[in-house]
Amino acid sequence: MGGIDCGILKLPCGLNIFVWLLLHNAVKTNEYHYRLNLGPQSPCSFCGLNNENVEHLFLSCWKSQMVWNLVSSAYGKAINLSQGIASGFWLQQEVSGNDLFAQSLIASTLWFLWKARCNKVFNNDQLVYSKVSQMAVGYVREFFYAPSPNLSKNFILYNFQFADSPILFTDAIFNDDTSMAGLSFIFSDFKANIICAGSSRSHVSSYVEAAASSLCFALQNEANGVRNVKTILCPCAELVRVVQTGDCMDDWRLNLQIEVIKGIMDTLLVPKILFVPSDWNRPARSLAIHGLNHHEISLFHHGRELPRWLMKTFNLSGLSF
Repeated sequence: MGGIDCGILKLPCGLNIFVWLLLHNAVKTNEYHYRLNLGPQSPCSFCGLNNENVEHLFLSCWKSQMVWNLVSSAYGKAINLSQGIASGFWLQQEVSGNDLFAQSLIASTLWFLWKARCNKVFNNDQLVYSKVSQMAVGYVREFFYAPSPNLSKNFILYNFQFADSPILFTDAIFNDDTSMAGLSFIFSDFKANIICAGSSRSHVSSYVEAAASSLCFALQNEANGVRNVKTILCPCAELVRVVQTGDCMDDWRLNLQIEVIKGIMDTLLVPKILFVPSDWNRPARSLAIHGLNHHEISLFHHGRELPRWLMKTFNLSGLSF
């Protein structure tokens, strides 16, 4: 399982984390609670016939099988789960024959089955096979074939809730010839409504430094505005890794800037910082282009303050003021 990378799936980061938990038997099924002496050995929440473990709940339960049949029919091809869920072999194309779309479809179906299971446990909602299968297939198609209308909005709606907001998107554009960068940030609530956005430009030596400057720019604005950001989304994987792990960069100036970022994050009660693909971060990317072409710091609190081309990008992504 060490060689399996669930991060390649064309799905939001939250769902990739869920797949990682599945592969490590860390999804909180009834068996998981029993294993940790946190509850009795309760039967499957769907069928009530067998013990609820990962393999039964997501694969062998006859109700889950109904969902898989509908998903496979909608996909038009066979989905190979012959070696189970937790083994992770369905994520290896050379072993299972599942291409990237099929792997993403499997992950999406697992996620919506889990949501249906939780709704059954906590709200006593019945499992509707067609609803789960349609949501799973539609979810993958929407994110797999990016860009699509309302992509940023749906990314927020599918993956975050009130407790995760405000959500901070940051991005940067780096011009290697001039060593100038455009910086941007967008604060959004969990319904994809923009609270505030801003852009600027800065003299930097690399894209990672540009991304760090953008994040620092946003967090300083956040600290002054006291918006209590809960989730940070950044398209620079290297910066996210360094902030999360505490590793050092080769550039001492960049290390100092990262220390400033961590200090502000500590002041803000350490919000989550996650990687977000650029395709799902297009409004912030477009705003960074605007910042690169303007000398002054720009803050936007109303849509009418934005240039028309920028407003069009925001509207296409589903974000609104």
